[in-house]
Amino acid sequence: MISVTKNDIKALQKQLYNGLQFAHKDCWERIIGEIIEDRFFGLKYVAHFDGSAKPNPGEMKIGGRITTQKQNIVYDYSMDLGQGTNNEAEYLSLIHAVEKLVELGATRVKIFGDSQLVISQVNGLWKTKDPRMKHFKDRVETLLNKIPHWELKHVYREHNMVADALTK
Repeated sequence: MISVTKNDIKALQKQLYNGLQFAHKDCWERIIGEIIEDRFFGLKYVAHFDGSAKPNPGEMKIGGRITTQKQNIVYDYSMDLGQGTNNEAEYLSLIHAVEKLVELGATRVKIFGDSQLVISQVNGLWKTKDPRMKHFKDRVETLLNKIPHWELKHVYREHNMVADALTK
């Protein structure tokens, strides 16, 4: 197994950068850096998810976006799921996002959502008493176990606007 540090990558990136004869070296330096980092450390993805039910309970919709850490869009989703509650929709949206991340072979991810309940339950901060929510939580945990490095964080709705818009 080869051991490569961030400093090794920066040195290689600089060597490659210095060897380029292009007008836009800064752009090429960034691209080369992303390629090298992806190859040795695995691409870091960022996912935003949201779910809604109108009324609650009512017609469920889910939406979200997965990007690279450099904000390149990898995947958008927006789906109608039938009848259910807002919390069910939030969990189903998270499940869909994590399934896609697993399909992409993600090894490092940050996931953001505006559901305090879902985030707190999955992170083990709150108990999951409702059997339906427990089932969803277990599914999320099974999927997250396939991703070596992940973070699940709560954000306010104004910082989750794209995912929120995709639920409309």
